[in-house]
Amino acid sequence: SGLTENQFNAWWINEDATSGWAVASSYKQSDMFHLENGTWKANPPGAFQSDDSDDVIRSLAMSQDGSTGWAGTADGGLLRYQNGKWGKIVAGGELTKLTLVSITLSPDGTRGCAADRSGNLFRLDDGTWRQDDGLPQPVTRNDLKAIWMNEDGTAGWAAGDNVLLRYAEGSWSAVDVAGDFQDIWLNADQSDGWAVGNYGRMLHYEADQWKPVAAPSSVIIETLWIKKDGSAGWAPAERRTVFRLSQGEWQTDAQAGEVIDRIPSDIWMSDDGVAGWIVGDEMIL
Repeated sequence: SGLTENQFNAWWINEDATSGWAVASSYKQSDMFHLENGTWKANPPGAFQSDDSDDVIRSLAMSQDGSTGWAGTADGGLLRYQNGKWGKIVAGGELTKLTLVSITLSPDGTRGCAADRSGNLFRLDDGTWRQDDGLPQPVTRNDLKAIWMNEDGTAGWAAGDNVLLRYAEGSWSAVDVAGDFQDIWLNADQSDGWAVGNYGRMLHYEADQWKPVAAPSSVIIETLWIKKDGSAGWAPAERRTVFRLSQGEWQTDAQAGEVIDRIPSDIWMSDDGVAGWIVGDEMIL
C-alpha cells in the first residue's frame, strides 16, 4: 500500500465506504488514517497524535454514522471521537492497566463493550465505561480477542485464547469449546454464527450449539467477514490463503490469495460483497 511501515490493527468503515478511520501501530507509536472519497489520508485534522508507547492505539469502534467513537491505548487509556476530533479522556489505570484489544459499539454509539488482554470486560452506558464483574472464574485470566453484541446490548459473545463466552440475561457464562479464537460473527437473531482462529480452527453456530467445521487448510485466521444473512463470507489468512464461504461451505480462493503478501488482521466488505478492504502488516488493500 505504501501508506506505512507499521501494522494496521484497528479500523472502522461506514456502510457505503465513503468514510472511515484506520490505525497502524508499532510498539512505540500509532498513525491514524482517514478514508475520504476513496482515499486514505495519513494523520488528517482531528487525528490523535501518539507521542510515546503508552499512547499506541490497539482497538477502535465507531457509531454507525461515524459521529462518535472510542479507541483503546496500550496503557489502558481511552480515546474518544466527538465533534470531529480524537482526544484522550481516560488516562491509563483509571479504567484498566491492560490493553483494550477489542471494542464494539451500538449503532448510535451510546452503549458498548470492550475487552482487554487478560479477559476483563467493560461496558459503556451513558458515556461511562465500567468493568463488568459478571464473569465466570477463572475465565478472566484468558486473552479475549473479539466481541459481538446485538444492537440493544442484551446479548453477546466474546472469543479469545481457549475461551468462548456468552452474554445473556445480564451475565456472562463460559461455553465448553476448545481452541484459540481470533474473531467471531453472528447474525442479528443469533440463529447463525462463525468463530475462527489459529491452525484453521473454525466453529459454526446453529441450533444453539457451536460445532467444529474442517477448514480447507491449517493456517492462522485472524479475521472474517460474513454477509448479514450468512449466505456468503471471506476469511483471509496467513501464507497467501483466503477462504470463501458459499452455500455453507468454506473453500480456498487461490486467485484472491495471490494479492495478499502479508498476514491480514481485519477485513471489511459491503453487504452485497462487491467492494471491500483488507488491512494487515504494512498493508491496506
